[in-house]
Parts: sequence; C-alpha cells; structure tokens
Amino acid sequence: MIGAECSLHTWERQPGIWFADPGEIEAHYGRRLLLAPGRRHELRDLLPVREVDGRYLVGDEARTVVTVVFEVPDPAAARGAGHG
Repeated sequence: MIGAECSLHTWERQPGIWFADPGEIEAHYGRRLLLAPGRRHELRDLLPVREVDGRYLVGDEARTVVTVVFEVPDPAAARGAGHG
C-alpha cells in the first residue's frame, strides 16, 4: 500500500434545472442548441420535463452521491522539512 488514507463523504445532489413554465425551458435549451425560435417547440418531446409543485424540472430527482477522498502523505514531510 502507498500509505494513503481514504475517507467517504456522502451528500445529496440536487435535481436538475427548475423553470417557471415550459416556454422558459424551450427558450433556455433552444438558445444553448442555437435553434431558431420557430423550431424550439421541437424540444418538448425530447427533454425529460416533470411538473412538481407548480414548477417544471428538467433532469433527474435528487440522489445520494458518495465522494471518495484519498489523502496521500507529503513525501517531503516524511523526509523532514529542509532535509531533501
């Protein structure tokens, strides 16, 4: 082993982007995809949109995520500061 210590950090990833109405969704993604305004309605069937409490969500629900952090000792500290 290389002497690394491992720690786990559990957190919750928030859902995707919230919008006030479907038109706002079409405008947002239409601009990002450089669609002409007259074609933005084509996005309606392509995006995973859900209505929750009067707001519109694009993307997944919140989910639990784990970040793994490896803490590797500094080789200079092991030799002693200034002894290199």
